Amino acid sequence: MSTYQLAVHPTIVWVRWRSLSIFLEESHHLWLRKSWIAGRVDRLGFK
Repeated sequence: MSTYQLAVHPTIVWVRWRSLSIFLEESHHLWLRKSWIAGRVDRLGFK
């Protein structure tokens, strides 16, 4: 493993992990928003 690979590899891992965690956060917020809207709609009686 060269010095270049050693320097680049952790960055790639970090970037991938970061984008994955952002994606998971976004989809989680989206799901929460959807379920919140669904809950509001149910309470108002628009089934």
